[in-house]
Amino acid sequence: MFASASVGCDNSTAPTAKPATADLPRVTDRSGASSMGSSKPAISSADVAKAAQCGALVKAINNNVARMEKIERSPRTDAGPTAPLLAMAAAMSKAEKEVGEIVFTIPKLKALSKQYSDMASDVSKGAHNFITAIEQIDAKAMGKAQRTLETAVKREDPIVEEVNTFCGTG
Repeated sequence: MFASASVGCDNSTAPTAKPATADLPRVTDRSGASSMGSSKPAISSADVAKAAQCGALVKAINNNVARMEKIERSPRTDAGPTAPLLAMAAAMSKAEKEVGEIVFTIPKLKALSKQYSDMASDVSKGAHNFITAIEQIDAKAMGKAQRTLETAVKREDPIVEEVNTFCGTG
């Protein structure tokens, strides 16, 4: 049900999980400090702010990826046919909350975080609608809910690509 996309930073403490959609390059964290006499270019406070805010968004996305991968790997149980959808809805609600709690001062990152948060909310709502349709044994509602859910999930890749591009992924 889910594809995968890489989002991350190039430092060793960055999460390495994959988002719930296609394989993409990692986001480069450019927060390393430059010393005098170094061949590295000087890092401005704007660069540091961008790196910190990019890192926070990337971490939140990667946290969601880890949750989604855990759901995908979870063995199916007797919890019923809606259990994976319920787990996905909960994971996406958590992603929406986590991304929404980050304070962004950079307009582009603020917009990207809103897009991601809105997408996560739509996936969660779509999963809940799908669950309701299944429980009511309403084939027409199931079809509509599935299309709505698939449309919402497909929005993740372009958002992740845009985060990667803005945050410096090569």
